[in-house]
Amino acid sequence: MAISTYDTLKSGIADFLNRDDLTGVIPTFIDMAQGQINRDVRHWKMEKQVNLTSVSAGAYSLPADWLETKDLKFAPDLIGATNDTYTVEYISQNTFDERKQNSNALTGDPKYYTLVANAGVMYAYLFPITEVTDDNVKNLLILTYLAENQLDESNQTNWLITDASDVYLYGSLIHAAIYLKDDERLALFTQMYNAAVQRVNASSDESEYKHNRLRTRKLGLDTSRSKQPNHVRWS
Repeated sequence: MAISTYDTLKSGIADFLNRDDLTGVIPTFIDMAQGQINRDVRHWKMEKQVNLTSVSAGAYSLPADWLETKDLKFAPDLIGATNDTYTVEYISQNTFDERKQNSNALTGDPKYYTLVANAGVMYAYLFPITEVTDDNVKNLLILTYLAENQLDESNQTNWLITDASDVYLYGSLIHAAIYLKDDERLALFTQMYNAAVQRVNASSDESEYKHNRLRTRKLGLDTSRSKQPNHVRWS
């Protein structure tokens, strides 16, 4: 049976387990797997550029489904623009606090940012601080990984179950094996899940590498891939 929807995933899990008495808990196995998938899978299809809105001077709220920051840019002149921007560097909270404390309230275009969680919401704090006005509340752009749309009865499919249903299947079977206290199959399902995730992530890396290689060859530059992305994730 091909697995391409939430319902066929549930049926596939029951078939692999050869059990017909787990209908009520299979959705829980899937929910647990989806949390793990959001921590493990990083693919270009999860990337999105978002204009962040300022909530106070130097503070911007991140999307509710934010997983990881790939790049953060500030547009000093053009509101919400994708050109005339520069990258803001991530630094740790301790370093951020030290630089801010020793700056004598320096103001200007931001050069650094850090991430702070408050009441379940993630915020990006910038330094130096640009005065917040109606003209610049949307001049921070983030290239981010967002959590994949959760599968459930009302949302039957997404790109990942279409492209790599084995990630969902083996991820769910891991939690089924834990529930059933089946240590032997737990090890097998974990191995299969890890391999499936690695294939998905590798396919994204390969696509990005080919894109960068074609672009740099066109310009006659070095075709080696950068090893220092401005990635920041919360875990």
